[in-house]
Amino acid sequence: MENEIKDEVTTEVQPEVTEENFEVTEAVPENLYEIEIALPSNLGTFKIPVSSHITVNEIKQYILEAPEAKFYTCFNLYLNGEKLNNLSNIESNITLSLVPDHYTEKDVRFHLIKMLEILKGYKNEMSFGLMPSQTFFSSIVDSSIEEEKEKETEKEKETKKQTNNSKKGKKNKKNKKNKNENSNKDSLLEEYASILNNSIDEIPKLSEFLPENFNDSNVKCYSLLTLSSWNPVITTRKINGDLLYLKVITLENKSYHITASVNGFFVNRSTDIQFNPLIIHDGRKFDTLSALLCNISPLYKINLEKQLENIKNKLMYEYVPVYPEIYPWMVKSSMVEPSQNFLENVLTNSNTLETFGIRNWNDEFKAVKAMPKNEVQEILLRDQNFNRVQIDFIAAATKGAVDAVNGNLISLNQNEPITTDDGKESNINIYIHNGIFYTCGYDEFELFESLGGSEAAHVAIGKDIEGINIINNADLDDISSLSTIAVDYLGRRVVAQVLAPEIINKTKDTSILYGSSDHGKTILCNSDVNEKLKSAAKALHLEEHEVIDEKNEKHNLITSLDIKAINCGEEGYYLLDLYRLTPVDIEFLDKVDKEKENPYPHRLTLIRSELITLYIQHKFNEYLTELKENAPKQEEGKEINEEELLKQRISQEELNEKIDIRFNNDCFVFEPKEKDEKLLKQEENVRELSKFISAAVIPGFIVDLSENKISPVDGENLTSIMHQRGINMRYLGEIAKLIGQTNENKLSYYNKIIIDEMVTRSTKHILNKALKNTTIDHASQCISHILNCLYIKNYEYKKEASYEFYKVTHVSLWTAIRGDVKKRFRYELPESYFLDRKIPVLKALCKCIGFQIEMRDYDFYNTSKIFNSSDILNIYPIVKAPKLKVQYAQYAQDNARNFLSKGNIQAGLELFNEAQILYEQAHGPINQNIANCCQEMALIYSIQDGEENKRMAREYQQKAIIIFERTIGVDHSETIMQYFNLAYYEFNLGNIKRALSYIKHALYHWNLLKKNELHPNDTNVLKSIGSILRNIKCYELSLEFYKLVLNANKLFYGNKHLMTGLSYHQVTQSYCLLKDFKSAVNTETNTYKILSEEFGENDERTIASKNLLNQLKSRNIKDEESNANNTNIGNLPIDDLLKYIDGELSQKSVSKLAKSKGKSSN
Repeated sequence: MENEIKDEVTTEVQPEVTEENFEVTEAVPENLYEIEIALPSNLGTFKIPVSSHITVNEIKQYILEAPEAKFYTCFNLYLNGEKLNNLSNIESNITLSLVPDHYTEKDVRFHLIKMLEILKGYKNEMSFGLMPSQTFFSSIVDSSIEEEKEKETEKEKETKKQTNNSKKGKKNKKNKKNKNENSNKDSLLEEYASILNNSIDEIPKLSEFLPENFNDSNVKCYSLLTLSSWNPVITTRKINGDLLYLKVITLENKSYHITASVNGFFVNRSTDIQFNPLIIHDGRKFDTLSALLCNISPLYKINLEKQLENIKNKLMYEYVPVYPEIYPWMVKSSMVEPSQNFLENVLTNSNTLETFGIRNWNDEFKAVKAMPKNEVQEILLRDQNFNRVQIDFIAAATKGAVDAVNGNLISLNQNEPITTDDGKESNINIYIHNGIFYTCGYDEFELFESLGGSEAAHVAIGKDIEGINIINNADLDDISSLSTIAVDYLGRRVVAQVLAPEIINKTKDTSILYGSSDHGKTILCNSDVNEKLKSAAKALHLEEHEVIDEKNEKHNLITSLDIKAINCGEEGYYLLDLYRLTPVDIEFLDKVDKEKENPYPHRLTLIRSELITLYIQHKFNEYLTELKENAPKQEEGKEINEEELLKQRISQEELNEKIDIRFNNDCFVFEPKEKDEKLLKQEENVRELSKFISAAVIPGFIVDLSENKISPVDGENLTSIMHQRGINMRYLGEIAKLIGQTNENKLSYYNKIIIDEMVTRSTKHILNKALKNTTIDHASQCISHILNCLYIKNYEYKKEASYEFYKVTHVSLWTAIRGDVKKRFRYELPESYFLDRKIPVLKALCKCIGFQIEMRDYDFYNTSKIFNSSDILNIYPIVKAPKLKVQYAQYAQDNARNFLSKGNIQAGLELFNEAQILYEQAHGPINQNIANCCQEMALIYSIQDGEENKRMAREYQQKAIIIFERTIGVDHSETIMQYFNLAYYEFNLGNIKRALSYIKHALYHWNLLKKNELHPNDTNVLKSIGSILRNIKCYELSLEFYKLVLNANKLFYGNKHLMTGLSYHQVTQSYCLLKDFKSAVNTETNTYKILSEEFGENDERTIASKNLLNQLKSRNIKDEESNANNTNIGNLPIDDLLKYIDGELSQKSVSKLAKSKGKSSN
């Protein structure tokens, strides 16, 4: 009965794939073809793989991205002399001719942009940060290191050949050969050991953050390429076909003026001081600018080939553009060079690239939402278009927000400050730029005044974006939101929102139809809006409730009273101010209200949507438990009636009806004078949800920490884990207090990370306030000064304070930090606290505020000065934006895991591959979800037999790592762990040097992340490294890693824990491999003691350890006596030696084996 209920019920309604219907739902495989593309002017051909039903337009897109296309961007495709329509389908192996088409000015600009992309290695030189979305993958392993296993196979074949050809002098040659082999083997082991020798004890240096072979520079192909001063093209030349004028200075230091015309590119007769648009004598027109440059500059042609070769040697995922970009917290100033991107800047920001000038973002988003969504492919196309518009909007909005902060935009209210009804002036500045509405500043005097002023407004903006995300992913009919992002830059938060023409132009009645804009004094409830929201209420877990305005009139609302609806079209509505889409955390507010002397900064303490999901899951489980308890019990010798079983079965729909959990988000916020039973029940539901955090989720979080189910390494990792579990960061203090009441060393380690995260967040608030009152030219001085105050005891600015931030001292800063931690997290920092994890905290501050520092070794023990203003190399904006959820891809991923849990590996792999393709179609080739799919597929392939499976594991893992590096960071904890996995896969393929190089790289960042201390996860990481080193016979180095594992287990589990006993046994084995049986006796003695206390003297594990200990003692004595016999046990294979240690081989057998091995090696 229990199994039947489980099979029929899932916690979320989704198209689940089962083993029975998997074959039915599997897509019919498409036929694959190779289409040959013939370039003009006998420039050659190249092939592209395509699937059936591909259109000509899709083939064109592939050609545009292919370096083999020789920069052709304006062309048509012909088949047998006939021009193909863009919508034509190709379904066979054919050869298509690429024929250049006439250019327009827009085509020329696009052509130049594509060419510059390739010449610059696809780097975005107009990025806000330095080294955007970087990857280290190709630079970790020296390119000279080939796949060792393949090399060895070739050598073996050659040796066999030579052996078969001649057998004369076999004995002498064999002796020499064996001596050489032993010598080579010893040198190889030394080489292996040297790769990791300094990775254990050495403290990582920040100056070595970049891999030794890292090179981010491109091959320079020209000295200068820019727009000519003779632009724009005059009318008399336009009618002759001229579109654009360029100027180029080649590497040979020759200057040329070039005309881009409707028929191609040619060198004209103009100079810097004289205009002559005619083609030069003996000149000719070229289809592409690159072809022209190859003709006039031999060095351009040579260097272009090198650049294309560099791109060809990289994996595609290493250089394709990434959105959004991420930036490393440290960069090398010597690698920062000024880029000549004026031409690219002009080209990409030109209105000629857009059909209608300034983009109407609102219309574009509405057009995407109106696209059909009846079939999977329609949904994917819709998601793809939404993602494209969203990326463009975020890029434009971020640039505008930075310009607003830097004073480059004109405020619409600069001469007329916004005033409230009581005459107070607000500090809000509003802007309209590039079709986007910007708000800079906080509304402290109206809605948020009673909730905490600017603190509440700051939180509300973030919560509003979360609400927009929920609405977007819910995909409601006729209900939408205005796309909004928040940009944090130089201590200011700017809100950028799509400009709705309906609001600005008043083309429709845009007055509020639903909700309240005056804190509940006036409430509106449009019946049509209410009906549309009712259909969405279940998905959003919203309960219809009654509210009363100041006239005592009652209104029924679905959403919170703060959420407003306005007209956006014929039948649609915009929802605005979506920050209160979840209930208030009333239990937390009640607690802080009791501490009147220490008020919380604001009252906008809302519950996370993830917690609601967990709570509903909890209620599902409770109901299922009740069903199982009430299910008919099978008595001995009797069968359960089939009718009874059918009565007990419950479908997903029935379960959803029974467990329909909704919340009134106005509970405890807008409280009426009198409360009826219905409202009291709604308040009880909200309070129960609020209690769920402290009663169940936080204790479960601590238990999982204790049992190593979760293992945060730094604050970023901790934040992600807590948010996934629906825990707000304001609970850090409560978690720290609960952990402090335990005596577990492991939890004490995690408590360090938790306390440091509180300090980091408080420092962020203080530094942002300082930056807010600082101009950009003094921002680096402000940051470096406050960092010095943070790290140096008694530090203060000695000169006269010319700026407010110089008044901050070490004492005042730490007083402010302690006060802020107490206020925000309800936690009092111990007097003994000092900032021990200096580098992880510095990294966290760089990433959360948005600045990059010089890559050098900082002396954190310097008592005078650590940071200079010159160490702050860049300040960039932090962007918070809604994220698109690809539902079908998520379903495929979840079902893949379901199949794997049932042992159906093939179905799991196919669904993971399908999820990867779906994510790629929606987001493009670089997305964190794709990396997650790839690393899971790599793991599946790695546990299967066969060389091909091992190679597939390596291939998917490489792809996953590159994507992780470019989406979450080169030194993110997840990226580091994936490098350890890749090392293991390379080891399985026999590529030892590659494996060790990846381990070395991962260890550097792992130690940097955890301050070179032992971490609870070290027991797994270091044990795997020790195992690899033991298998390649680097016994001494392997022993060092096993000792670290032992120390970690002793520290986190205690001297008498079973994990510690197992570590002692591993160290014992390592000592035996080194023939140090005396030390082996000591460590195995500890193993025996722990096992006897844990399991008792009569347990088979204790008896085995005791027998091994006795054998080691006797063999230690025998080995000392028979040392003169020179039995070289080290010649034995590992398997034989471990059998000897465990007593499976006698001393006599071992001696024979060792002697036979010794003879064969002489």
